[in-house]
Amino acid sequence: MAEMRRGRKSQEAYRELVGKALLSDRFTLDEFPVLSQLPAVEQWAAAHPRDLCPRGKALQLLLRQAVAEVIASVGEADDVAVRRLVEYLQLRYQQGISVKGIADRWGCSTVQVWRAAGQRALDLVTARFLDLARATGQSMTPLKVVGKAG
Repeated sequence: MAEMRRGRKSQEAYRELVGKALLSDRFTLDEFPVLSQLPAVEQWAAAHPRDLCPRGKALQLLLRQAVAEVIASVGEADDVAVRRLVEYLQLRYQQGISVKGIADRWGCSTVQVWRAAGQRALDLVTARFLDLARATGQSMTPLKVVGKAG
């Protein structure tokens, strides 16, 4: 049996935490294990002690920013898989539609949604979130809505 390293969590463990955090409210996020203790979260919370649930708000901002940046970095593509990935991110994490709701829209099963886009989307958001959350000295401000140029 492989021995777990002490200290830093594995990417898989972070993916699970980020997946839960993306669907949590500010009150839950305020005391969310591990994620609420990352450097950028602590830094933002210390700078905004009067905000309601400052760690939760910091996590919300970082999670939203990670999703928006992944969507922006993937951009529009001719590839169906990439378009599905972007659509999944928008529907699931920006509009709050359930995986079942996405599956109904796409005319497939929830397992197919997860395999086609969900897992990759969560991996990308987790990686971007960790980059943002481990950084210090950056200002965290709410992002503008990422959408098509009009």
